[in-house]
Amino acid sequence: MTTPLLSTYVRNQTERRERQMQTALPAKVTAWSSSTNTVELEPQFVETWTNRDDTRESEVGEPIIRNVPVCYPWHMTWDITVGAFGLIICTKYSLDQWRQQLRRMDPGDLRRFTMSGATFHPVVIGESPNATQQFVALENLVKTALDKLQNAFDFHVHATAALGTPSVPIVVTPPPPSPPTIPLSADLGWDTDVGSTTVKVSE
Repeated sequence: MTTPLLSTYVRNQTERRERQMQTALPAKVTAWSSSTNTVELEPQFVETWTNRDDTRESEVGEPIIRNVPVCYPWHMTWDITVGAFGLIICTKYSLDQWRQQLRRMDPGDLRRFTMSGATFHPVVIGESPNATQQFVALENLVKTALDKLQNAFDFHVHATAALGTPSVPIVVTPPPPSPPTIPLSADLGWDTDVGSTTVKVSE
């Protein structure tokens, strides 16, 4: 067997490492665990590269990436649908040990930008909104709607008639609801200024 030149060896190793490095790519959910908020994913890009003779070569098989944590925006969560698409983003190191301790620490696994650091972001990538998507309910709007229902219930009355000749029912008009005396943010501990009427999630 002929020993390759040092330059050829270095170039081959560099190209091999580049193929191993991952940044972001679309993926399809093949399984979801609600107890751990992790998913199994099928990457939607087939790893492909060009050889020195300009021929294209691709990986063999259909890899499934398991135990990938789902990254929700802030504290919003929802069920992940099998078959849904999203984005894999690979962190510099694996998140396995950090997820257990949640502190500044040695990452343990020193492989960089590999699938060991994969995270799943359930975002819409170039897809049109569908009928199953609904606007996210904002706390301040929900509170206002509930206040209206509560006032309507509190001031609801039925007209009654005394004994004898029936009297004409008197319609009682409830007073307008008074504004809450406690700020919404203090009432529920949420920031009522955060939110957007354009944010949607799929049911």
